[in-house]
Amino acid sequence: MTMPYPRGLEDRLEALERRVEQLFASIQNRQPITTASAGWKIPNQGLPSSPSSGGHLTASGAEPMWTGSDGSTYSLKPPPPFTPASDPGGMSGLSTPDDWPSTYDPTYGERVQDDLQMIRLWVLQLRSNMLSGGLLI
Repeated sequence: MTMPYPRGLEDRLEALERRVEQLFASIQNRQPITTASAGWKIPNQGLPSSPSSGGHLTASGAEPMWTGSDGSTYSLKPPPPFTPASDPGGMSGLSTPDDWPSTYDPTYGERVQDDLQMIRLWVLQLRSNMLSGGLLI
């Protein structure tokens, strides 16, 4: 480093110290990739390649993403809130008696068939309510 005017060694040392301090200050003032003063703030970035171990936590389109060492990439965005489905109601009116008859009775068979049909309709209504409530896909 040549100086335009010959100076003493002390002046050159002071100038060098000032430049080193300026370099340190410029390095320390760089913006961090993430901040955590009020929760983690992760800027949107492209998805990185898979690391050799562990994983990368990034944000893509305001959605938190995880890229694992196995190459898998998936969103960490929570699912939408649960919407309760409507209650299909109880199954009142079953007509099958509690005890089995000792001999076959056609009326008893019809009652069993009616009850099975009512149970089937109730299950279909329950399934429909669960589909509309987002509980089944």
